[in-house]
Amino acid sequence: AIFGAICLASRLSSPFHAFVLLEVAAVYFALGPILLAKIRSVPLLVATVGVCCYLLLQLSMTIFWTYMCVLAFVNGFCPLLFVRLQRHKNNIHGPWDEAIVSDFREENGSASSI
Repeated sequence: AIFGAICLASRLSSPFHAFVLLEVAAVYFALGPILLAKIRSVPLLVATVGVCCYLLLQLSMTIFWTYMCVLAFVNGFCPLLFVRLQRHKNNIHGPWDEAIVSDFREENGSASSI
């Protein structure tokens, strides 16, 4: 991701804009995962969802139920569907696959031909 930001920064008009883009990329892609690992906790998640639900209830019952349905769909139904559909997954082999190197002994049929 940092390499992508460097490639994009080369297309910007000024060094200032390039520096800002690289700084934001460093914060999001290099330091962001460290911050997320430190603040990721179940109590914080429950508190955030609870506050969001409370504020949505104050705003509108329709928006609240839409939010709850989307939340249940994205966090419940989609992963369940993904796990259940894994057995129907096909592996397509083609020229884009890595090369499989066969053993020389297997090609000739015996080990004595070496």
